[in-house]
Amino acid sequence: IKCEEWHKEKEWRVFRLVNQSNNKGTKGTETVYLFDLPPEIVKRVVMGCRMEWKKRQELKDIVCANPALRHVQIQEAKPDLDAFRLNYGPS
Repeated sequence: IKCEEWHKEKEWRVFRLVNQSNNKGTKGTETVYLFDLPPEIVKRVVMGCRMEWKKRQELKDIVCANPALRHVQIQEAKPDLDAFRLNYGPS
């Protein structure tokens, strides 16, 4: 559920059955189900405004090292100082 301020955000959410997952693991007490995605459907990766620097660098390294992801834009979300929104720009 999103607050009304975010209703114009253009986003796709995909749901699949967990028994179709390609891999699964755990994070704490939670089970995490992972699914393979074709690289060509990934257009942009946005790093959250609270993402740790180390994780940002790991993400950039992974994307840059994969030739199938060379088309992917890596952006950074930053809180807007004047309104309830995020601004997106290059990392």
